[in-house]
Amino acid sequence: MRLEVVHETRYRYTGPIAETVMEVRLRPMDGNGQRCVRFDLDVSSGIKPREYRDGYGNNVHYFNLVRPHTGLSVTSRSVVETGLEPDAEPGEDLVQDFLRYRSPVKDVPGVRELASRHLIAEGASGADVERALEELTLTISREFAYDRAVTNVYSAVDEVLELRAGVCQDFAHLFIAVARAMGVPARYVSGYIHDPRDRGVTGATFGSPSGETTATRPLPAASMSGRRRERWP
Repeated sequence: MRLEVVHETRYRYTGPIAETVMEVRLRPMDGNGQRCVRFDLDVSSGIKPREYRDGYGNNVHYFNLVRPHTGLSVTSRSVVETGLEPDAEPGEDLVQDFLRYRSPVKDVPGVRELASRHLIAEGASGADVERALEELTLTISREFAYDRAVTNVYSAVDEVLELRAGVCQDFAHLFIAVARAMGVPARYVSGYIHDPRDRGVTGATFGSPSGETTATRPLPAASMSGRRRERWP
């Protein structure tokens, strides 16, 4: 199957700003059953981005605009071929990194307390791990309030635990921290969900107004957890 993905971000400012410096990671990665066959990146004002590859293998495009401007648009167009053979070495070397802590995902007492309420037994099946993580998702949904006014993009897990409130990003960070304390590798991702029954791509996976958050973790028979809409606007 070939998927065509168009991603557009527009910035509009109330007055001229002097400079924009930006990095974007919009080119789909090759591997694990998919291949990017075409990628184009268009930035307004005739900007030509430069490119490098980061430590995780992502293609990073970067640019700056140093004259006054009141708006900016960044549009990527990708064609991705899916259904290919999976990699022989599907990034297992990164699993240990998905168990480590670094801000904003911190190892603090509140994280360990939540993990102790959702213990996973030694040798548990994939279904058992899935069930424990779904119960963790429900616990966060019940015990933490969605409130846009109490945190910011720099807020870490310990602050969210103290406030018992936050937004999608905060709950994703909290889920990841507790999952790692439970011994389950987890990471924060953003992207798109393709539903072949629908018209194509459906929604961004983090920080959306609906309160949808996604954290992923490798399991024998599952690939996603942390999406929740029960009570958050």
